[in-house]
Order: sequence, then C-alpha cells, then structure tokens
Amino acid sequence: MLGIGLGVGQFDAGDPTDVNPNIGELHLNDANHQGADTLMIMGHWIYDAGHRFDYNEGWYELHPITMACKTTPVTDCDPGQVILLRTRWRNAIGDATSDATLANQKLPQNQWQVHPLLDGCQQVVIS
Repeated sequence: MLGIGLGVGQFDAGDPTDVNPNIGELHLNDANHQGADTLMIMGHWIYDAGHRFDYNEGWYELHPITMACKTTPVTDCDPGQVILLRTRWRNAIGDATSDATLANQKLPQNQWQVHPLLDGCQQVVIS
C-alpha cells in the first residue's frame, strides 16, 4: 500500500482550485516587475526528507498550509505597502488565533448556529 501511495504521490501536484474553484487566476509580474498577486500563507514549517531517496536529502516546506490569502494585483506598489500588508495580516491572524479569542469561542454564549440577534439567545448570567 505504501508503494502505491508513493507512486501516485510522485506525479501529483497541488492546485489552489482544489479548495476554492472561484479563486480566479494568479497574476505574475509583468515585464516591469509589477502586477503580481501577493500571496500570504501560514502553515507548519517542516523538514520533509521523503523526496530524494537516492541522495538521502530533503527540503523544508509548509505541511499543511493552514491559512492562505491572495490580494489583487497592484500596479504601482512600493515595498513599504507590501510590508504594511504583511504586518496587518500577521496581526489579524495573531488576534484570530490568540488564546483569548480561542477561549471566547468556546464560551456557551458563542456556540450559536443562528445569530443571537435573530434567535433571541442571550448570554447566561450567573449570580
């Protein structure tokens, strides 16, 4: 079974449309080095030694990618804007995955299926 998996995996390639068929195309830089999408990804940085059996080598990669974001191309973007975008994205991800946010998401009043403004659900008051 392992041999079949390895054989199939060697000829397989990832495609962003596997997850989101409406992602659109990824834009590359034009001749003036402008117009490319900015991709921001987050995942677990690992060493994968399973690629080069003959030389006993591998390389570092993200396994799995846990979050991804694509921006629209900007034609007159300076490096400062990219750094600011990266900083804002990192801060937003940090807030979304912080211990405080994860703890709040587990509270009973945040376990609703229909928004509380629609179903009248109120926070439980313990006295």
